[in-house]
Amino acid sequence: MNKAVHTDSNGLVEKISRKLFSGRKKIYQCLRANPDVKAVLFIVGCQRSGTTLIQSVLHRDLDSMVYGEFTKLSANDAYGIRLNSFDSLERCFEKDKANLIAVKCLVESQNVRDLLEHFVGSKALWMYRHYKDVAASNLKHFGLQNGIEDLRAIAAGSATNWRSEKLSPAVREDIRKHFSEDMGAHDAAVLFWVARNSLFIDGEMADNPDVITCRYEDLVESPVTTVKDIYRWLGLGFPSERLTAHIHDRSVKKGKNVDLSPEIERLAQELLEKLDRAHDQKMGYCRIKSAIIASSASNG
Repeated sequence: MNKAVHTDSNGLVEKISRKLFSGRKKIYQCLRANPDVKAVLFIVGCQRSGTTLIQSVLHRDLDSMVYGEFTKLSANDAYGIRLNSFDSLERCFEKDKANLIAVKCLVESQNVRDLLEHFVGSKALWMYRHYKDVAASNLKHFGLQNGIEDLRAIAAGSATNWRSEKLSPAVREDIRKHFSEDMGAHDAAVLFWVARNSLFIDGEMADNPDVITCRYEDLVESPVTTVKDIYRWLGLGFPSERLTAHIHDRSVKKGKNVDLSPEIERLAQELLEKLDRAHDQKMGYCRIKSAIIASSASNG
């Protein structure tokens, strides 16, 4: 068979499968969903950190409604990416029949506290990944100038660009210190990784019980355990290992040969260690809490 024909055939089969699954989800939710049990989850973090992957995992749950970027939830934005008003989001959520509503909104990562305060009972999942792998993926996906373009608004002190909103003075100073239009492409991408993930630390998300971290490497190397932990934290039953059947770990350490300037690597490594400590503490607490709840339930 001609390779092009075979590829087109596979694409058609996948398209039909997606439509059939979407139809099945709608029917299931109409018959099964309990409107009194509705978890709202905001997926945040730095671009190229596994947010699309976790979105695809949650989409496979029959009881979920997953919004990616560029959906009706951001249709009022000129670029189609910033979330609509909270009131508008509420109206959309009220119409959804799914028990789990997940919203990928990376450009709103700086506004996690506002989202959680407004949507009572909602939670946020902060995805993070090794900075070298993120940089390699970023430049491969968006082009070699993307890191510089991302930093430009921060270096200029823009008050309206999502990239520069709510950054700490220390992070702004680090970026102004290192930024130049001719800086290394990977240095720029890693420095942007620092800017985005600093929001987690500087926003004291580690102490917020409604925010949990997910380390990309854990997700792809131990997918079932990791996704079970997320569902347990959400207070939902884990539907099936089918959710993670498509996950592989081939992208881990793709950026291992990325060369960085010593100062930028130091900034990134220090932040990564802080993220890892916060993650390990949060997951340890969640598992202890779950074990206590499970023990209490079994003891009646």
